[in-house]
Amino acid sequence: MHPTDAGTVGHHTPGGKLARAAASRLRRIVALAAITSLLPLSGTAVASTAQASVDAVATPGGRASAADEAIARFLDQRITDTRLGPRVSGFVMDAESDNVVWQYRGTEALMPASNAKLFTAVAALAVLGPGHRFPTHVVQGPDALTLVGGGDRTLTTADLAELARTTAARLRAVGVLRIQVRVDDSLFGEPSLANGWNDGYYPGSVAPVRALVVDGRPLMDTGLDAGQEFARQLTAAGIDVVGAITRDEADSEAPVVARHDSGELAEIVPHMLRTSDNNIAESLLRATAL
Repeated sequence: MHPTDAGTVGHHTPGGKLARAAASRLRRIVALAAITSLLPLSGTAVASTAQASVDAVATPGGRASAADEAIARFLDQRITDTRLGPRVSGFVMDAESDNVVWQYRGTEALMPASNAKLFTAVAALAVLGPGHRFPTHVVQGPDALTLVGGGDRTLTTADLAELARTTAARLRAVGVLRIQVRVDDSLFGEPSLANGWNDGYYPGSVAPVRALVVDGRPLMDTGLDAGQEFARQLTAAGIDVVGAITRDEADSEAPVVARHDSGELAEIVPHMLRTSDNNIAESLLRATAL
């Protein structure tokens, strides 16, 4: 985010005062979390004997608040960590007053990283919690199984195979050897593509955002693809899948016959940041909004 982007949040809206307060609070959270989140990104320390030369805090609107001074002191300490590497710059601006709270080589032009992912990561961890896991269910209706997506972008073919084996055992136990398969990825509503995404973005750089996907495949319809993969695994487990894979919302009262939970969010977020995974970031944003 460019520093000026944060300076206009809520200024001209009916709820401007509340929006400015929220923006200021978010600034403080992200300022504290951003450098902390960056530290684990490098597996080895970068040798550097250069002393940090932290720019003075400029406060054209008046003296910095105690909270701002605390943020600046904290970042002064963290910016010198050699694991960040020798080429680092940073800039923190107050969203309400436009005062510069802190900067380090703030005028130096560097190629930016995906900074919005830091906001997404902080929000997801704060709202969902580091121990949150994303579930994928198989539920049984009167005439079909439904694979229900819970927003797990880390779901793999091996995970679906385990779900299929568990499901097949349950079906055989009640004498069912032939069944239809459907998918329910309705957790994330429309639109699945964001305004401003051009045709060159998807599905390679970012796939349409759906709550069901397997192996992170960059496809236009990851939900049906996951259903087809589940059907193949179910067939391999000895159950005859009949008919085409279709999309339908599962009955909330239907019994769950198998379930897979993702790893903890505390494990998913570092992976998302290290690899700059657009698809995981989009899913985390949707899950946080819900």
